[in-house]
Amino acid sequence: MGKRDCIDWMHGNTLFWDIEHDAIYYNSRSLDTFYKINKRTKAVEWSVGRMGTLQMFDVKGQPSPSLFYHAHSVDKQDEHTFMIFDNNYNNRHAMHGGSRVSNLHFRSGLVEVTVWPERGTANISWQWYAPRNYSAVYNGDADLLPNGNVLGTFPQATTLTEVSRSGEVVWELRLPPDRLTPYR
Repeated sequence: MGKRDCIDWMHGNTLFWDIEHDAIYYNSRSLDTFYKINKRTKAVEWSVGRMGTLQMFDVKGQPSPSLFYHAHSVDKQDEHTFMIFDNNYNNRHAMHGGSRVSNLHFRSGLVEVTVWPERGTANISWQWYAPRNYSAVYNGDADLLPNGNVLGTFPQATTLTEVSRSGEVVWELRLPPDRLTPYR
């Protein structure tokens, strides 16, 4: 197999150690999956996403083959809740059912996932998808703010957007294109 035949099949972009629970959280962008790994035993306790071990449900409670695509910046909020920047790139399914979303028409967004390993399930508990011109093929960040709103970083649009839980854009910073690119 030559160099041309190799692809970045795993591409990890989030890795953090939860000291309190002695667990490692790892996000694989290319596998559309994030994992909770027991640091002591090195065993995967559970995983969420296309290659995951938990049954997944979208924001409407419908079964879903994955909850995010080529995601970045998985942040643990509490024991069961994670905030994720969903690049939604290379989505193999439409956002709300139907056929595959073309890479030319994808929309990136901010997604909160609630994980219930004891039930064997994970679901989207909140989501907001940006206008198409904000879409990010790579990078991006989603952070829960102290006021309960979510701050999204859309690097290719050079935009930071604060969104309320009701889906209202309450603040936005648009940087000059080709000069600065927000990442995290």
